[in-house]
Order: sequence, then C-alpha cells, then structure tokens
Amino acid sequence: MELTQLEDTFVDIGGVFLTSAFDLRERMEKMKAIVFVWDGVFNSGHKDITGGSSYSVVDTGGIDLLRFGFFLANKTMIKVAVMSDTDNSLCLQLGKKDHYDNVYLNGQDKENVLRHFCNQHDIHPDEIIYVYDEVADLKVAEQMGIRLAVGRLSSPIFVEYMERHKLADYISTCQGNEHAVREMCELLLTLLDQHFNVIDHKGKNEENYHDYLNRKALVETATNKTAGVVKLES
Repeated sequence: MELTQLEDTFVDIGGVFLTSAFDLRERMEKMKAIVFVWDGVFNSGHKDITGGSSYSVVDTGGIDLLRFGFFLANKTMIKVAVMSDTDNSLCLQLGKKDHYDNVYLNGQDKENVLRHFCNQHDIHPDEIIYVYDEVADLKVAEQMGIRLAVGRLSSPIFVEYMERHKLADYISTCQGNEHAVREMCELLLTLLDQHFNVIDHKGKNEENYHDYLNRKALVETATNKTAGVVKLES
C-alpha cells in the first residue's frame, strides 16, 4: 500500500498522525520490540475487586499477525512485553499462552520496567514501539522509538497535550474497549508492508506460518512482579 493511501485509510476512520507515515516507515526498520501498557489499552480501564481487567481476542489476534509480519519482514521475532500496574492474572495468563517475552505486574514504576526490559534484551528505548494511554506513561513514551497512544473521547485535553508536546506519533480512533490494539497492529503491519502477506500466508496455512509458530513456541515468558513496584521513602 502506498504511504499516502495508508494515511488516508487511517485518517478516514478517525486516526491522527502526528508523525508522517513516511517517517514512521523509516523508523520501523530499527524496531526490535513492542511494549504494551495493559490497563486502558486492552480494555476500558475498568478493574474488578482483585485489580484484574480483561482483553479481547480481536486485539491479541492483531498482535499475532504483527509478530508474524515482523517475522516475514526480518526473519526474526519481535520482542513483546505487557505491563499492568496490578497483579493481573489475565495479563499473566495471556502472556504465557501467547509466548510474550515479558509480563510485568505491579508495574507502576514504568521507567524501571523499561530499564529492566532493555537490559534483559540488550536493546535501546529508541528501538521500542510503545502503546499507551495515560498521563503516567508520558515520561517513558518520550524515550521510545515509536509512540502509539490510545485515543479516548473523554480526554480531549490530554490528547491536545500529546499533540502540542509531540509525545505520540499516532493516536488511535478506537478506545481501549473498542480494539485500539488491533487498529495499531494493522497500522504497523502496513508500515512493514506485510499487511496482505500475513493474511495470505496465515489464511492458507502456509509453511512459513508454521515456521513462525515454531519460533513463537520457543519463547519463554519471563514474569516480573517487582521491577515496577514503587519504592516509597520512609
């Protein structure tokens, strides 16, 4: 897909590019990882009495397509991490089931989570795609290579702040409970120029999709419940 057509496609549904698709495609060439905030990104942000919150298979299916697309484009696996600010059992369950590289629970201190993730995988923040939704994410977002923010109709001032201070490269039209993750994964797939390839190869159950599944199955999920704990001074 031509990049002008890509921009038109996502702008037509309400997405906002703060960085051009041309620049984003160039940046995609150096990306090695994607880190998702959990609460408010995979869901509306509502939590149950235990602090848990859910996810949708529409979104996780998008992540799988993105990982496959990255595999087709680069012959390697993109690192995937999710972080929740609570001890979220569903977040952990998904991470292990889908073989994400890292699951961070109790992750209020996102800067420390970022340091831990970068040190573990020997990557730099500007090689990471960051998907986020809240004010508490901004200090980390400004360090990342590509910043994708979840749009929210209830937060017009926050959205304007991100626009003014260039703290996002793209703001989704979908909210967390409307499959924002899927929207962003399809955007990234198109930037990789793998958007139709992944549908063809997975839909036809071709050999390279099985190669990808075998590689994914080798990923062992590292769980950390302490890296993001905020340490209060006495």
